[in-house]
Amino acid sequence: MVRLASSKNMEQTIPQMNLFGEKDLLKEELRKIDVNSLTPVEALVKLSQLKEMAGE
Repeated sequence: MVRLASSKNMEQTIPQMNLFGEKDLLKEELRKIDVNSLTPVEALVKLSQLKEMAGE
């Protein structure tokens, strides 16, 4: 997000557009996962990585 100062010295937050299509990157990463070959620990690590990519 980009923060801008207004004329009243108050900050406004404006969402910044993603040029790389974050949703498309997440979908592509999900397609790459072979859920039948992941161990439970690997699945949790991958889930954590995907959440980080999503910005949560």
